[in-house]
Amino acid sequence: MTPLQAAMVMGEIAADGKCFQPHLVNRIVGPDGKVVKEFKPVLMHSLDVRPEVIRLVQEGLHDVSTFGTAASIFRDFPVQIAGKTGTAENPHGRDHGWFVAYGPFDNPTVVVAVVVEQGGYGAQSAVPIGREILEAAFGIEKPQPAKEQGKSGQ
Repeated sequence: MTPLQAAMVMGEIAADGKCFQPHLVNRIVGPDGKVVKEFKPVLMHSLDVRPEVIRLVQEGLHDVSTFGTAASIFRDFPVQIAGKTGTAENPHGRDHGWFVAYGPFDNPTVVVAVVVEQGGYGAQSAVPIGREILEAAFGIEKPQPAKEQGKSGQ
């Protein structure tokens, strides 16, 4: 499975079983600030799965970021997300770590897929990268580290 395929599956779950054509940008803006082109969602197909089954999967994915393998990384994250960590066996070296997620949980607008080749467990290697991507996507500012006491501001 490629990262794009993983993102597509996660997007289908996030969109209640609807599969939309993937895209990287919402709009292209010219140097003058005017919108040159805007991209609208394109529905490709819908899953033939009962809504209550999809909702159960969504809740399970949400639990990954609140109680499961990604919970420690997302403990203080201000946006509720849903995700899945994983580790893919690699016969040529260390296992590959991966993480797929979407958010916000109740009104998804972003899907992310991260694969770290030979990164080991996905919860340790891919989830922190996924968090940074989601921070950027949602415009979340990282707290500035406190200045060391006793040092002058030279």
